[in-house]
Amino acid sequence: MTLDTMVVLCTGLMIVQAPDPTTFFFENEMWEWPDNYTQSIELECEKGTFFDWELVDLESLIIFCRKEDGIKKGPWKKLYLNGKVQVERYYENNSINGIERVFHENGVLNEVGLVVKDESDGDWFFYDENGVVRMVGTFNLGCRVGIWVVYDEKGNLVMDSRYKECKSMGISVYQ
Repeated sequence: MTLDTMVVLCTGLMIVQAPDPTTFFFENEMWEWPDNYTQSIELECEKGTFFDWELVDLESLIIFCRKEDGIKKGPWKKLYLNGKVQVERYYENNSINGIERVFHENGVLNEVGLVVKDESDGDWFFYDENGVVRMVGTFNLGCRVGIWVVYDEKGNLVMDSRYKECKSMGISVYQ
């Protein structure tokens, strides 16, 4: 069995190795891989759930906990192959519901906001790779609404855009 398709029962702490551990075994309530695999992370998930993961491309690894019936439910993570989290979100009945966090590959927060039934909703914040706020705006069930502001790398306001019902109503540029 390869990394491409594997479902394992989570025992509370899972050690995941990447990019391609093809030999593994279950011992002392933990999955073990040969010592020559150096990329690893430890993830906690609810005991008794199935831990489903798949390699989706050469840059990321999708991981999520789900219930035995196959419905996505609970915390979900997408990881870069360097082991750092790329996306954290929460599923209820196969829909994303709750706070979603997206990270840069260096581990710094990239964006954060609320998702309701798979749609961005409420205030969202966007950051650069140094953690500086670069854009702030509001969604209403997936549509940009209100005033969106853009900042430079020093935090100075450089632009704002006004939205109504998903349509841009105008842009102001500042020096």
